[in-house]
Amino acid sequence: MLNHTLEFKLEIIQAYLNDEGGPKILSKKFKINHATIRLWIENYRLHGVDDLKVKTSKQVYSPAFKFCAVQMILNGTSLYEVRRQLDISDRSILRNWLHQYKEQNRGVTINHKCVQRLMKLLGLKSCIRATKYRSYKGQVGRIAKNILKRKFKSKKPNQKWVTDVTQFNVQGEKFYLSPIMDLFNGEIVSYHM
Repeated sequence: MLNHTLEFKLEIIQAYLNDEGGPKILSKKFKINHATIRLWIENYRLHGVDDLKVKTSKQVYSPAFKFCAVQMILNGTSLYEVRRQLDISDRSILRNWLHQYKEQNRGVTINHKCVQRLMKLLGLKSCIRATKYRSYKGQVGRIAKNILKRKFKSKKPNQKWVTDVTQFNVQGEKFYLSPIMDLFNGEIVSYHM
């Protein structure tokens, strides 16, 4: 990601404050995304020039601070207001904390081994569904020529016959049905089980 200098950011913000144009006009003039300009203006208004400086290290927040911020959001305070009250410059960090809180079942983190141990202690077993049988193994044998070319009607009886093999699974046993059908009237000429 390209880091812009503080002077460049201040030049754009001063142009905005001097009514030289909105973020979209300034984005064309300075060849930078208008959403980035809006973000710089918002951060400048909230935190001043210090927030525009290129940060070399990440701000580290304590778990209690994160929990407090998430509780404020859950109590109905907007993300913008929480950022302003707690002096948080990064916009996405609050969404990340909220997502983590919801994902971790209201703040409780449990290792998968602990769950496994508890399930064993309580005699619980997960239902593992048997994998469905798939007979497809890629192209096997030769492909027959397309003689019908999707013309499934016939003008005379016994002119076009078609067949297919269907598998039935009855009480764990497999049965195969291969009917032969006349395309003149849809009559089954023969079948084999």
